[in-house]
Amino acid sequence: MAAVEIAPQALPSAGWSYELTGATTLESLPEMPGWSYEQEEVLSKYDDGLPERRGPMQTPYCLLVPCQVAGIACADGAQPKGGLRVGTALAHAETEQRPVLQAHAEGSASPRSSCDASPRSSREGGPTCFLRQWAVEASRGVQRWDPSGYQLVEKLQDAETNQGVVELMEALHCGGMRVAVKRMPTSWVRHGPAEFNSQHPGSKEQPWNDLGITKFLNGIGFPFACDLHGVFRDCLTTYVVSSFATEGDLFSWVDRSGCAGREHEARAKPIVIQVFYAVWWLHELGIAHRDLSLENILLTKDQDNHVVKIIDFGAATASRHCGEDESRGKRNYQAPEMHKGGYDAFAADNFALGVVLFATMAHDFPWTSTGPGACKHFGYAQRHGLRALFKARRARKQPSRRLIEVLSPTLVDAIEGLSKTDPDARLNLGEACRTDHGKDSFWGMPWAQEV
Repeated sequence: MAAVEIAPQALPSAGWSYELTGATTLESLPEMPGWSYEQEEVLSKYDDGLPERRGPMQTPYCLLVPCQVAGIACADGAQPKGGLRVGTALAHAETEQRPVLQAHAEGSASPRSSCDASPRSSREGGPTCFLRQWAVEASRGVQRWDPSGYQLVEKLQDAETNQGVVELMEALHCGGMRVAVKRMPTSWVRHGPAEFNSQHPGSKEQPWNDLGITKFLNGIGFPFACDLHGVFRDCLTTYVVSSFATEGDLFSWVDRSGCAGREHEARAKPIVIQVFYAVWWLHELGIAHRDLSLENILLTKDQDNHVVKIIDFGAATASRHCGEDESRGKRNYQAPEMHKGGYDAFAADNFALGVVLFATMAHDFPWTSTGPGACKHFGYAQRHGLRALFKARRARKQPSRRLIEVLSPTLVDAIEGLSKTDPDARLNLGEACRTDHGKDSFWGMPWAQEV
């Protein structure tokens, strides 16, 4: 039995921040999607250095998480058995124990280093006070660009919001490892967040927040973000070097995947479930993405499996409640409440996930915009319901069939729940800040529970 230690901050707060003292019972612990609880005995050291077994009323519980969620794999590529265990230590003055997450697997597990970071959780109000700090730290780590260390392979895409371009390069100093390099004019991105905001007040795109959040997520071992290898600069250009996602973005993957139908639904479901877990995890860390889209979800191959990577945190926020002037994201993914005033950023992300789910499974978008009067399809769904839109719309690449015929009934139910125009009626992701973990959670939907 091997164990790999991972920093507790890599888990949502609900996984490790409880102080289970007094009359805490198993029944009083919150329900988390895909997790189960197990009681265990813990030894602690007191001032005399002797171990002492805690009494039954002080025995903590651990959480078991599906291994595939955290991206843990054995050396042979197989998934570990037994899930992940979170030991929650009690906060007592006599001991300095702190919680750890261990991946217990049969056989040898792949090495994964632990990291140390200050606890930042949505339970503590989210990392609002750290967002600026992360951006500043990213700007302070900029290094000099050495063009001799990289060989251009090909252009991947334009980075229009950053006035730049993304290219595939080989890092010659790392044995030709392929990396994605985003080139941006320093005259636009500037030398740090303060200078950027001074030059571009009110900009919806915050490149230093993107880098800061990505660096933070890398530091806590968050498995659904690209690895940030470094930020570099020469006299004119700023270069962001990241790990290369071998399969491109989800939009391209869907476009290559043939027609909508049950076979495609089965292939795409493991990818979509990863996306939902990733966003749920971000919310538990206090981060709302606010620009979720097929283009901002990358895929890379690990053995024969696709691994999801969420990118572009330039519109992200650590404030769950946003003002009326803070609409973000692409028009067809924007929650309708963004056009009406203040909104819940978590609920807005969940609406965008509904569009992601629709587009991935239907090979099409439900509407072009959610703005008032901007799209007849969205207006139709508002008046008659999304299910009526499924019955009226023909399947892309299959004009003889309606969407309601090619998508499974439980999938239609899930999309419908995520696409509610009323954010209070919309499905949530079972975030710890929500009290309605039951029928109103995506994880409670039959489609999410079907194997």
